Amino acid sequence: MELLSWTSLGWLIVMVVVYWLLSSPGYRGAWLAVSNIGLLIYYYPQQSWYLLGLSLLTFGLGRWLGGAGQGRKWALALALVLVAFYLLYTKYTVFLLQIWNQALTALGNPLTFRWEKVAIPVGISFVTFRWLHYVIDSYRGVRGRESLLLFLAYSFFWPMLTSGPIERWQDFDRQVREQTRWQWDLLWSGGSRILVGLGKKLLIAAALAQPAAALQTPGVGPVGYWLAAHAYAWQLYVDFSGYTDIALGAGRLFGLKLQENFDWPYLRGNISLFWKHWHMSLTSWFKDYLFIPLGGSRVPFRRILLNTVIVMLVTGLWHGAGWNFLFWGGLHAVALIFWRLYRRYLAPWIPEHWLASPLYRGGAVLLTYSFVVLAWIPFTTSFGQAKLVLTTMFGG
Repeated sequence: MELLSWTSLGWLIVMVVVYWLLSSPGYRGAWLAVSNIGLLIYYYPQQSWYLLGLSLLTFGLGRWLGGAGQGRKWALALALVLVAFYLLYTKYTVFLLQIWNQALTALGNPLTFRWEKVAIPVGISFVTFRWLHYVIDSYRGVRGRESLLLFLAYSFFWPMLTSGPIERWQDFDRQVREQTRWQWDLLWSGGSRILVGLGKKLLIAAALAQPAAALQTPGVGPVGYWLAAHAYAWQLYVDFSGYTDIALGAGRLFGLKLQENFDWPYLRGNISLFWKHWHMSLTSWFKDYLFIPLGGSRVPFRRILLNTVIVMLVTGLWHGAGWNFLFWGGLHAVALIFWRLYRRYLAPWIPEHWLASPLYRGGAVLLTYSFVVLAWIPFTTSFGQAKLVLTTMFGG
């Protein structure tokens, strides 16, 4: 389901025109559901039925938790397992079996297990997090209108299906219900945002792709690897934020104001601010549905540090099933812990005028940016290649 295709563009135009020709929010929600499910079945005829079935299950679990299941933690736990099972099965089964086999081999046990890798459904990581949010908020009693068709539209709204943002159900439901009529400024705001995203992806990200690919190539010199590391960091940011621009612009054509995902994260002065401005809908999700339930910042300081490690390791695994993603999450956990220790024990002793100086602020931005760039290297390549790249960059 590629946003950058003539088929998707033509279907988007048809969806927008029909959407605004319909007279009521109920009809518009029904059209969004039917058109998006139809597009999903057209592109992915096999996987779409699993996703559709899971969406119906999630809606039913949400209604149950909002009624008889509310207040029962075992009911919430059961619902979360059912909703997340397909994501865990398709994305992480092979990785978990690899860990199990390695453990058996290390213990001298020749018995190992094999499992054929299954296709990962499109957008499963993003849509599962939207479903989990719906189930948890239903349990908490925080829900929008109970409309199955609109919930299906929310689940499979294709501009945000493959790469987010992770929109909240209540916001999506409210915006569809409160719309009245077409306004021409939607065409300008949506169309211009789409063009900005296209420019980012097709011009800037495409130009950075070739120098960034050197990170995967052995035998490149120190200068080449340094340039490749920076090129990859900016390619990733420009490509992802460009896709978000297209998704938000497409949503704007329907009168929807989806969540922003990026706000110049590389210009932030510490790693905490970086995460507050990088993939913001994901950071917000982990804060509301993992960090705060673990105790947030209300628990003792040591527990806060432990919660930080848990959240960042899960963040790494969410990005992919592999040791390199787990390691990348661990790196950011260590950086966040250092930041919390610095802010708690060292920063109070530093004069405020020095903290406000351009030299300090510029150095903080440079330090944060440098760490993020270097951490992307094990994120995007194997451990062996990452080690080669880093040792070459720092002179062997």
